[in-house]
Amino acid sequence: MKCPKCGARFNKALNVCRYCGTNIKQIETASHNAVTEAKENFEPEKIVLSTIWPADLSRKNTFWLCLFLGLFGAHNFYTKRYFKALAILVTWAIGLVLFWIFMIMTLVNPEMYAGFIHIYLFGGGLPGLFLAVAVLMWIFDFAKIVMRWYKVPVVLND
Repeated sequence: MKCPKCGARFNKALNVCRYCGTNIKQIETASHNAVTEAKENFEPEKIVLSTIWPADLSRKNTFWLCLFLGLFGAHNFYTKRYFKALAILVTWAIGLVLFWIFMIMTLVNPEMYAGFIHIYLFGGGLPGLFLAVAVLMWIFDFAKIVMRWYKVPVVLND
């Protein structure tokens, strides 16, 4: 097991990280709701990312949000990973906006239509690149949630 505070590997049977002294009970009783308070009080040193989910956060809700609304970053908003959520949302939005800009350009200039279909729909192009990155970010998050590798921010109890 990896310690969420220092990242060192330690035996779960020992119940204590030998490097930083973090107790397993601290991790299991950590609070996800306290993350907002720590951010508001400008205390980011209290926040750690942990694969052990606290009791006040539902893994099942995160799974369903990722499955159905993952392309919009809903699961990241739910787990308070706002930077990651905005990254996936903005990437997806840029891809869609570029796609529709190119579609409107082909309606204005019909000669562009054949080239647009070939390059931007089948070849990917710039919109396809943004959309592919957003889809890959979603797939990686979904796989991490299923395999229990997805890390959520928590505040350890003292």
